Amino acid sequence: MFQKILVPISSEFFSPMVYQMSGLLAAATGGSVQSVYVYEKQLFDEVEHLPDTYLSYYDKEEAERGRRVDHLRHAEEVIFENAKAFFKKRAIPFECRFREGVLIDVINEEVAMHHFDLILMGFEKECGFD
Repeated sequence: MFQKILVPISSEFFSPMVYQMSGLLAAATGGSVQSVYVYEKQLFDEVEHLPDTYLSYYDKEEAERGRRVDHLRHAEEVIFENAKAFFKKRAIPFECRFREGVLIDVINEEVAMHHFDLILMGFEKECGFD
């Protein structure tokens, strides 16, 4: 039934319950779970836009690099580390990766490349999907 489950995690929206639900479904169907953490650079650029006169090009690039590193660290140390332990304990195959882009675009690309049977998402606050 659900052999390949995708759990996309936005750098802006995340609910830990989504891993529990994907684990239950994967265990019941003998499936696997893949998770992709999407760093939505464009979203942060819009939110944290500073006037061009305030920061030099180098300073902007340095700030962006720091922001990206912080998100990568958060994905690896907080989200993926806990998820890996959760799925390993239950002997459920699990893979994870970090990507940049717009959440819905990354989801579409992942489905096209890996042919998932189910996309499972969880949000703890308002999101941009209509």
